[in-house]
Amino acid sequence: MVWPSTTRSCLSNSGIILYPRAAKLGMIFENDTWRTPTASEGMQMLMTLPDDYSDGPIDSGEFSRVRYILYAVVDQGLEAQPKIALDAFVRDLIQIWISETCWRGSAAYSAIFWAGFGKYNDGTPYLGVANELIPIYESIDDYPTLNANSVLYLLANGGGINYIWNIFN
Repeated sequence: MVWPSTTRSCLSNSGIILYPRAAKLGMIFENDTWRTPTASEGMQMLMTLPDDYSDGPIDSGEFSRVRYILYAVVDQGLEAQPKIALDAFVRDLIQIWISETCWRGSAAYSAIFWAGFGKYNDGTPYLGVANELIPIYESIDDYPTLNANSVLYLLANGGGINYIWNIFN
């Protein structure tokens, strides 16, 4: 694959933007054009990461590439996603974050965090994150755990501040 000379320093070997100089983060360069990743591509990329630390460290560029693709989907700065598809994608990310403690879980958590901001690619915050996280928070038995605190943190970021306010008042 030949890269356009203006974007050469911004691309990983797989055609994913790693730096914001040429276009928006997470876009995919294919057939001489940039395009937005789909939710299914984001999930496929996430599943390429190792599921545990026994394989040793992974390439930081690979980890960044996957995270940027996930951000591009949830941030909606590149292209609006259908609500049904985005709801399902975020539910899957939450399940991966809860069930996997390694690279996949870390990348999923990071994408959930950025979903509520909508600022990564000048995007639209995905406020559905709060609706997906509230049942998870309510199902946690041991509230002083890191998971409970992490869920509250994601809730605050994802539009659930009123819910949190009601918990503590």
